[in-house]
Amino acid sequence: MFSAFLDNTVNTVRAGDEKLNKNYILLFPQASCVRNYFYYSGWHWYGFYKTETGIVRKKIEISFYNLVPKEINFESTNVVVSSSNNKSLLFILGSRNEFPIQNSIEPIYSGDRSNGISFHDFYSSNVSNDSILKQCNLQMNIINSDPNLYAAKITLKDHGTKQEIGSAEMRLDVLVSTLLWCGDLDGDNKMDYILRYGEKSSKTILYLSKAADKGQLVKPVAVFYSGYCC
Repeated sequence: MFSAFLDNTVNTVRAGDEKLNKNYILLFPQASCVRNYFYYSGWHWYGFYKTETGIVRKKIEISFYNLVPKEINFESTNVVVSSSNNKSLLFILGSRNEFPIQNSIEPIYSGDRSNGISFHDFYSSNVSNDSILKQCNLQMNIINSDPNLYAAKITLKDHGTKQEIGSAEMRLDVLVSTLLWCGDLDGDNKMDYILRYGEKSSKTILYLSKAADKGQLVKPVAVFYSGYCC
């Protein structure tokens, strides 16, 4: 028996995210105070591994367990997401349908949950980060600003198509919008993205080109919740 089925939050998303996690699941191999119990029998699970020569995708098995059982509520259990091989594992994708055969992946950018590119760096003197974001067709439009707060929209622009994919209020002392992946994930030779929004109570969104509707470049398809445990 898959033990997470004994929990009342399995395959549960928060209000506003009801359209996500229907055909795809995004997981990170880590312990969290948020219950990311997402699993469907018969689905295909892929691990994306960082190697010396690039990113390798492998079929894997996944599991969940409680590191330190606490009160049974959404925010207070230390849940561990694990796989059959966690070494150098960046993230996990679950899919209702099997991905095309493509073991070697060459992204424009691939970070992890601790060192992704913050959108605070977009207009900084960090030429390397600025160049990567431009290669990923990403731009940030500041709506209004004061010395401590920026309100911004994150936009994709490619071959004449423009699509807003996120918005955020950014305090200068907090990383609230971070690029974790830019490159093809689903084998259609188009760019996909993984972006994290927020810090204390954050969520990471997977955007896939294959799922995009007419007139779109990508579509948000999966969410992973995280944040502080205090």
